[in-house]
Amino acid sequence: MSIRAAAFFECDQATWSPERVMTRLEWTLPEAKAIRAYSGPVAIALGGSKLARKRRQFLLNCDREWTRTSNPELESLWFYGPGGLVFIRWKQACEINTTCWWRAFLRDEALRILYVNAFHRIASVFGGTELLVLPTDAKAKDLLWEGASIGQALDALQEQWGDPQSSSEKASSTLHREAEDETPRTWFLEDVRNE
Repeated sequence: MSIRAAAFFECDQATWSPERVMTRLEWTLPEAKAIRAYSGPVAIALGGSKLARKRRQFLLNCDREWTRTSNPELESLWFYGPGGLVFIRWKQACEINTTCWWRAFLRDEALRILYVNAFHRIASVFGGTELLVLPTDAKAKDLLWEGASIGQALDALQEQWGDPQSSSEKASSTLHREAEDETPRTWFLEDVRNE
């Protein structure tokens, strides 16, 4: 199972049109492009089929700008962006998913700071006040997907892994060492009100 870094925040823009969401995401392009510049372009698998060519072009576009995709079966909006960022608007929360492994997020300080800056910027342009930064295998992620509030997710995270770390931007050296050998079970609660 691939465990990646993700972030969630309360979202009261449930009625916003996809076009309005896209406009706000475009304000975050500098932060997203900084991740891409550090980590390189999205890896694109080779393939000759028409579907493979279409997927390759979609990924190339995402690597330059935010791109919307639609799936009528999902009750959410999905936007793919540079640096492997994915913005998803769920019922009560917004998710910023990444292609960054959780262990790499904890070990590589420069990469972590780039992602945290992007998380904060995206949350702030959508009016978020608190930001949960967590691994994608956290029980709280499933709850948020099912429509739970950030408060319910906080309770689940505290029950599963205890209190949050103080700041993901300044992850402790202990977490850094733990991430060398295993996947640390921890999470962060960030304040984004003053951004």
